[in-house]
Amino acid sequence: MTRWLVRRIAQALVTLLIVSVLLFFIIRLTPGDPLTRLTGDRPISPAAVAQLKHLYGLDQPLLVQFSAWVRALAHGDLGVSIAQGRHVTTLLAERLPASLLSGAPGAQSQRHPGSVVSG
Repeated sequence: MTRWLVRRIAQALVTLLIVSVLLFFIIRLTPGDPLTRLTGDRPISPAAVAQLKHLYGLDQPLLVQFSAWVRALAHGDLGVSIAQGRHVTTLLAERLPASLLSGAPGAQSQRHPGSVVSG
């Protein structure tokens, strides 16, 4: 039992690492950068762009950005939303109750098949 549990935890950690790497680099491969999507058509000076890139660490090489992201993630810091200027953890916490409630009917129907809840 212990060997199985250790193996499953190791598999979960490897999966988490692979998904994290893919997610980070796929997001970085999208056209433009987060600042371009943020400013849209509004003109912004090159000095302001440089300052914002430095603020968000977008002026660093990708591997430096990735290592900083992993370190922050390991400490539970999901960063600040560029679009909303708020901590991502706060944004997720605000939406978590509604997400959990939306899954409740499905969980209820699993426990009571054929009931009114399951349809």
